[in-house]
Amino acid sequence: MIAAMTGPDVKVVPLTNQGARQPLGRMMWNRSSNDWIMVTYNLRQPKPGMTYQVWLVTADAKISAGTFKPDANGGTFMHAKYALDRNALRAVAITEEPEGGMPAPTGPMVVAGAA
Repeated sequence: MIAAMTGPDVKVVPLTNQGARQPLGRMMWNRSSNDWIMVTYNLRQPKPGMTYQVWLVTADAKISAGTFKPDANGGTFMHAKYALDRNALRAVAITEEPEGGMPAPTGPMVVAGAA
């Protein structure tokens, strides 16, 4: 995990919302190993029957990177592997979606960060 979050080929994307004074999380992408690690803090719980879904936004697509619910303190730790061209990422976004997720974003954007 430490190797996936550090090194010269790691891109860090701060995640914020419009009302936040500080980031609500970070997405770290190790472009050499295709490891993705996301941490969040101070996120509210999604509405009943809903979940958060992470999107990797490229010029051509919004790619689902999974769903999650934060813990009681609003924290999340996710790790995934997903191959993406090293220059393709434009943004990371988190939306609120129906439980189980959706094939494309339909809900409101809760948190986002430009890459």
